[in-house]
Amino acid sequence: MKGDSFELYEQLKMKGRSLCDDLLTPEQKKEFRESDAEFLIMDIDDYLVHIPWELLHIDDFFLCERFAIGRNVKTRQKIVKSEKRKLSLPLKMWILANPNNDLQNAASEGLVIFKQMNRSTGKKRTIEAILESHITIDKIKDQIRNYDILHFAGHATYDGDHPGRSGWKLSENSFTADTIQNMAGSMALPAIVFPMPANLQELMNG
Repeated sequence: MKGDSFELYEQLKMKGRSLCDDLLTPEQKKEFRESDAEFLIMDIDDYLVHIPWELLHIDDFFLCERFAIGRNVKTRQKIVKSEKRKLSLPLKMWILANPNNDLQNAASEGLVIFKQMNRSTGKKRTIEAILESHITIDKIKDQIRNYDILHFAGHATYDGDHPGRSGWKLSENSFTADTIQNMAGSMALPAIVFPMPANLQELMNG
C-alpha cells in the first residue's frame, strides 16, 4: 500500500479508533478482543444505521476484518413484505461501479471484483458477474430483480432529516431509499447488497 492509499487507510483507522472510543466501553472492547467467535450479528435501531459499525477499530483490526458481520435493524417504518428470493447456482451478481465516471478507484474496484467473481473454481461456476458503469434509475428498477447479489461502488448521499432521500448518486440523479421502498411488495429483490460508498469519510463527518 503506497502514497495516497496508505494515507487514506491510516485516516480510516484513526476514525475507526475514535468511533470505537465513543461507542464502546472498555469492557466491550475487551470482549471483542478476546472473542473467538466467527460471526457477529448487531441489533441496532434504524437511527443508528448510518454509523459504520463494521469499521470500528480495536487494537490492530477493524471489526469487519475480525468477524463476518450482519445487521438486524429495528425500524420505526412500516415493513412491506416481499417474496423470498429463491437462490440457485450460479448466483447472478450485478456490479455497478463509478456511475458518475469520476472515480477511478471505484472503477478499478468494480473491475477487480468482476474478474474475481468470474474466475472458474470448478466444474460448476458459483457466481456469474456482470459489470456496468453507465447506469440510470430506470435501468436499475428494470433489472435489479434479475440479480441475486448487487455491489455498488460510487458516491452516496445521506439526508439525516429525510433518510428516504438518501441513496446512490448516479449520472443524472440518485437511486434513493424511497425508491427501493416503493419497489417492495412485488418480486424479490437481491438477497445480498454490498453498498460501498467512495465518500465514506465525508458521510462519517456528516
